[in-house]
Amino acid sequence: MLHCVRAHGALLDVLRAELEAGERLPPTLVLHSYGGSQESAASLLRLSGKGGGPHAYFGFTPGACRLRRAEALIQSLPPERLLVESDLHDSAAAPAAVLAAAAHIAEARGWTTEQTLSMTADNAHRAFSCDELRH
Repeated sequence: MLHCVRAHGALLDVLRAELEAGERLPPTLVLHSYGGSQESAASLLRLSGKGGGPHAYFGFTPGACRLRRAEALIQSLPPERLLVESDLHDSAAAPAAVLAAAAHIAEARGWTTEQTLSMTADNAHRAFSCDELRH
């Protein structure tokens, strides 16, 4: 899980340098409450699977979904790399926040909220699967 605020270029530089140095990165990187640009997201996706590069997933919270660029960003990402998050410490309020984030993604993509929840649940299962870590 990565929490990166206004430093996506620096994050990309670090990841590229690690790969160029022959370092092995984790198989999955989840960008928490992603608020970066489409260009940064595309660069992160290009690292995916390349030379031992990680698979990048992009988490969206209700706050991240309200950013001006969120709709175009959500539309630009592959569906299999989208995740929803609550970003709350209150377990009673978290389900409503997850539903709100899913509703934003659904609206941006022209999906139903139910489709979005099902797809992002499948994505989370892949992203956090321990099976990938065993290989």
